[in-house]
Amino acid sequence: ITVFLREGLYLQSETLVFGLDDSPADPYKVTYSNFKEEEVVISSGIPLTTWEKVLDDPEYTPDITRGNLWVADLPEGIRELRVMYKDGKMLPRAKGKPWSPVPPPPESEVRLADSRNVYYNADRYRLRMVKYRNAEMRSWDNPEDIEVVFNPVPWNMMIIPLESVDTENKVAWLKNEANRQPGTKDPHHAPAFVFIENAIDVLDEPGEWCVNTQERKIYYWPEEEEPGDKITAPALVELIRVEGEVYPDLAHDVPAANIHFKGLTFTQTNRASWYKNRKGWGIQHDWDTYDHSNAMLRFRGAEHCSVQACHFVQGGGSGIRLDLHAQHITIQNNLIEYVGHMGILLCGYGPGTKDVNRNNTIHNNILHHTGELVWHGHAIFVWQSGHNTIS
Repeated sequence: ITVFLREGLYLQSETLVFGLDDSPADPYKVTYSNFKEEEVVISSGIPLTTWEKVLDDPEYTPDITRGNLWVADLPEGIRELRVMYKDGKMLPRAKGKPWSPVPPPPESEVRLADSRNVYYNADRYRLRMVKYRNAEMRSWDNPEDIEVVFNPVPWNMMIIPLESVDTENKVAWLKNEANRQPGTKDPHHAPAFVFIENAIDVLDEPGEWCVNTQERKIYYWPEEEEPGDKITAPALVELIRVEGEVYPDLAHDVPAANIHFKGLTFTQTNRASWYKNRKGWGIQHDWDTYDHSNAMLRFRGAEHCSVQACHFVQGGGSGIRLDLHAQHITIQNNLIEYVGHMGILLCGYGPGTKDVNRNNTIHNNILHHTGELVWHGHAIFVWQSGHNTIS
């Protein structure tokens, strides 16, 4: 069965899930394809059309920005907004100047593990401490909107929301643990940096924006005289998911199967964030998150599926994920570009469990400009997955 989609924009407010009921039995298959050469665009970008000129600038607005701000309401249904688009391209979020963190206590006081994480559970609170001297920090009313960006190891970038700021002792407390103490001297001698994003305090260049979810307001300094009518806010991180029944503690899963995608464009998604208790469930060095919905198209418990001649562009997260049980899936002749994290990720169950992420084919794809937001995002990343053909 081929389901043809006619030309146009298919705007989604919730993830479209294909499961066991949508899986034809062998030897049949169902293909979702564009019709002839028509362009089919699947997106979650909600148009922002309620822009108004700000007459009374918020407190802490930089002097250079005053008189230039516009404001719009955060659309219904969007709880967090980390990416915004204009003319289909990402707009830069308000970003502070990088600064060097104050180093944590020496190892004689806080013992480190071989991974450079803290050795004792009693010291884990230090993974949430960011000490500062003269940085752009204050006690915000909306701390969880403010994200701290830093590199606790030279090959890894953390983007973690704030919980609070102790201005008296000059300590910023992160909402979630990092993978090591911010500011720890690294054996590779990479310079450590820290900066904040999404605060009105650092919205100081044309084209930048920030959001205050407490007020449910988006602030934007347009490069032109007015914002225009082509700005969108993404409602989703994940557009489509093919998902069977996965059982981490049992010997067998029940995969969805025989579902194929061809000639479709996926675009305009949000970026996922760290969440409580994420630590310990990251993929090697926290390059990504285990079993997480942060890609435009995701296979989770699936077999005998394919993605061919599709275009993944301008997404806040990754392009494609093959999670847990994923076998005989072909990803071929696709273009993946300008995505926030990974291009293609294969992520199995992990050591000592089930070896069921395997026998997949990734062939003849063009991938460029991955890691646009999460700088350590790779074109193709394979973790606990084997017997694949990547060519």
